[in-house]
Amino acid sequence: MILSWPLSKAPLMNQTTAETTEIRLPKLQLGISKTNSIHKDLDLTMSFNMDFRFAETNDIISSESISATPVMVLVSILKLTI
Repeated sequence: MILSWPLSKAPLMNQTTAETTEIRLPKLQLGISKTNSIHKDLDLTMSFNMDFRFAETNDIISSESISATPVMVLVSILKLTI
C-alpha cells in the first residue's frame, strides 16, 4: 500500500510544538586588555574577562543569584614585513 499526500498537505518533518515558554536569563561579560610591544616585530596582548550568569551554576565563583567565570588570555603577535 502506498500513501501519498498533496503538496499543500504534506507532513512537516522535524517540527516540534512548543509546550512551554522558555525564558533565558541575561548574561554579562566584562573584560580588559593590554598590548605591549616587546620588540619592533613582536607584540604581546593579555586580556582578562569575567563572564557572569544570573543563575546558580557550577562555576568557580557562585552564589544563589549570580555565577562568574574568570578567563585570562595571552596572545603574541609577530609582525612580518615584506
